[in-house]
Amino acid sequence: MKKITSTTLISIATMTSLYACDNKDQGKYNTISYTTQAETSVKSDSILVQVTAYATTTLQDINNVQHKITANIKNIIDTDWKVKNIQQSTSQSGALNVTSELQARITQTQLNKLQTALDNQKINGQKLVVDILDYNPPTQDIENAKQKLMIKIYNDTKKYLNNFNKQTDSNYIIQSIKYGPDYNILPSSGNLVLMKTVANNYNDNTNQAAVSKDISIKANVTFIER
Repeated sequence: MKKITSTTLISIATMTSLYACDNKDQGKYNTISYTTQAETSVKSDSILVQVTAYATTTLQDINNVQHKITANIKNIIDTDWKVKNIQQSTSQSGALNVTSELQARITQTQLNKLQTALDNQKINGQKLVVDILDYNPPTQDIENAKQKLMIKIYNDTKKYLNNFNKQTDSNYIIQSIKYGPDYNILPSSGNLVLMKTVANNYNDNTNQAAVSKDISIKANVTFIER
């Protein structure tokens, strides 16, 4: 889940002149260029976690064990668990040791439930361990926020241009909007403290993770008079 709020900052504009020549006439075109910046905050209450399963089995039963591992985890938290890695090794006794890593994004309440269940697990020949990988918003949410900022800059530019033409009795149009090659994810000093607090108090079901990322994107805008 994410919450996005935005603001746009417009710098002082600069005016230049362009000259266009052809065989018939010569025209003079005024341009106005400025830099604008939009910011937003992406909020996420999901957590990327990894469950590592350690199991001992035989070669004949390995497929059955791997299915059981996934089923046991989904029985605790029914979500889209993705198998990221499987390793196998043979002990001196001939038993097959299997290590499986599964990842998913879950809520803080689900993490509480998962950790409590694993603290009390009683599964013969199998052990499950959960690790917290990331509290930050998903990459896709960051990309969606970036796209919304670009659209916001475009819409705000049109509004600004319309007002500018009315106030100055001009007739400018948008010549170009050049977005920065990248966007900035601004650090939030409170996030690390929040992560530690949530991790240390996972038994408190009312404690919801709420980590946000501040994103900033810049654009160079040019108006041309027609």
